[in-house]
Amino acid sequence: MPRAWLRCLPAIGVGLLIFAAIPGGWRGTTLTIAVDAVGVLLLAATLVLRAVRVPGERLGWLAIVVAMAGFHYGVARWTTPSANPTALADHADAILAWGVTSLAQALGILRLSRGWTRRGDVPLLFDGATAGLSAAAWALVIALPHTHGVAWSLVGNEAADALLLAVSVAVMGICRWRPPPIIAVLAVAGATYAITDTEFLRRTVASGYLPGGVVSVGYVVAGLLFVVAALMAPAPPRPVQADHWSALTVPMAAALAAVALLILPDGVRGVLPRALAASAIVLSAARILVTFRVLRRLPALQAQAQTDALTAVANRRHFDDELARRLAAGAGTGLLLVDLDRFKDVNDTYGHAVGDEVLRRVAERLVAGVREGDLVARLGGDEFAVLVAAWEPDEVTAMADHVQARLVEPYRLSVGSVTLGASVGVVVTPPSPAGALPSADAVLRCADAAMYVAKSRGGGVACGALPPATLEASSIRPTML
Repeated sequence: MPRAWLRCLPAIGVGLLIFAAIPGGWRGTTLTIAVDAVGVLLLAATLVLRAVRVPGERLGWLAIVVAMAGFHYGVARWTTPSANPTALADHADAILAWGVTSLAQALGILRLSRGWTRRGDVPLLFDGATAGLSAAAWALVIALPHTHGVAWSLVGNEAADALLLAVSVAVMGICRWRPPPIIAVLAVAGATYAITDTEFLRRTVASGYLPGGVVSVGYVVAGLLFVVAALMAPAPPRPVQADHWSALTVPMAAALAAVALLILPDGVRGVLPRALAASAIVLSAARILVTFRVLRRLPALQAQAQTDALTAVANRRHFDDELARRLAAGAGTGLLLVDLDRFKDVNDTYGHAVGDEVLRRVAERLVAGVREGDLVARLGGDEFAVLVAAWEPDEVTAMADHVQARLVEPYRLSVGSVTLGASVGVVVTPPSPAGALPSADAVLRCADAAMYVAKSRGGGVACGALPPATLEASSIRPTML
């Protein structure tokens, strides 16, 4: 079937459902039941096609199809001409079918969003659960006070609606309230159905509700949103996102709403809503405790992210950030780029374990040979760098000679004494107005070129100078060493 015809299926189905939802004296006739059935079948066909085309989402979409089938069965039973529309006893099977509809939708939403929800960290899980439980508690407060003494199927249906609403809100929370479009549409569809069905049950118990009108249109809107989701692209892989204070807004509001529910009189809130609200408050408190634990560990985690695991000096990321910061601020600085000579021979002869031991000893000598305020970093392999908190050429050159001399002294290792060479490239950037110094890449390229000059001479120290063009807006000429 051409794709254009496939896209027409949901439009035709929605049109038929809206026609069947319009109130009138002809409701409950064979015609309206048939029109409603055809509309649901067309929408279900769209979902089945999505399940076939995207195997990884198959179970989720099939659960939504089961929900649509259960909803249509309930509509057909409710609108049967022989049934009394105001007698709940005549509609127990319809109400039960709608409860199954809510449960199937909840399962489908969870399955279709599992790529984002199953990787959520603990605080996000608490946020989503808090918001979901609070929303479900308030939904039960709206409906349950009107269900005392009525059929158990009605109470079960409302509990299923509360679960669907909780799942829909929780999925949004676990996605940091900024989910991908398809998950957002699925969550809104589930919440729309749960709220619409809650209002339908409230009206049914209060005055005997006849299908048709705004509530029936709400059902159609929920179904349309599920179909829209079926036509959307799958959710992309979940990115790594940083925490932001705005992500706490909804969970905090949900916790306050749960507290407000507990303040309501006993005759209004009921036992189950109170239990859900209390659970939401407990989860909110647990979320605060988890946040304090994360904040307490944050400095250690930041230090770990900036440290080379083998040598315990700064890693490449920390070095790049610090060099860029100093250059952007216009601070004068010296850069020593160090490369070990004959390290590969040691690594090949004695193995990687001894090579790692050498790298650790080199890092120790570098740290011991610099001053406070200087930064030692391992850039990778046997390449190290030192950011010197000075810019006078003589001072930086003396530091480079001192470092090179320490590195060529013999290393007493577990396999015996080993001697290496070291080539050091030096670049100095003088103080300058903020933003006038060259880029970090330009400085590194210059130091790298100087280091290779030293290596070509058999080791030692070589000094490089930045070309005048790299100083752009600065009126200060580069320092020649």
